[in-house]
Amino acid sequence: MMCIITLNANAATTEAQKSIEVTEDIKYLSQKIANDYLHLYHDPEKRDVKAQLQTSIKKLEDNFRFIAKNTNNLDTKNILDFLSYNKDQMKEILTYDISKDNASSMLDLSATLLEGANSILSQRAQNHHKQKFHLMKISKLYMAINLNFDAENNRNILKQELVLFKHLGANYSWRAFKSVLEGKQSCFVPNIVSILVKDLENSLGKI
Repeated sequence: MMCIITLNANAATTEAQKSIEVTEDIKYLSQKIANDYLHLYHDPEKRDVKAQLQTSIKKLEDNFRFIAKNTNNLDTKNILDFLSYNKDQMKEILTYDISKDNASSMLDLSATLLEGANSILSQRAQNHHKQKFHLMKISKLYMAINLNFDAENNRNILKQELVLFKHLGANYSWRAFKSVLEGKQSCFVPNIVSILVKDLENSLGKI
């Protein structure tokens, strides 16, 4: 009997850990979707970015389903319902023409998704700082600043985010990325930033 109890406890722990990982992934996707849409706003002909946005929306849907299936917490279910509504709005925006108004809406929805995911995590008394999430947030802020979306406020947030990556000082891609972010290069180079983000994500590993 004790063996069965132990196995059941281990299974419950695994499911709880998976739910936390999935919620962290929602945080990451909240930033990635906004970041990718800003890239699309800058260059509407980027077909690969359009495909990435659809993939991210699909992943959000999968994540929402997983959490809904594995929680009995009423507050979490209510938050998920609200986040699903926001996800549907994101999905709808992708069917419209690319515009500054739609980019602003995507940024707002991104912030709402992030807040909701943090609320779900707080109910589990967790405080995970996933580096890939913060990296994608930095990239989104860089795009928003250079495309003139609330530039001053986003620049202040960016400075705070950069502090989290001090330990990457010796990493070549990070040094190049940081140089661009801090304005040491005068041109706006979203394609280079996108390449550097992917390289840094690979070096940090998967969530």
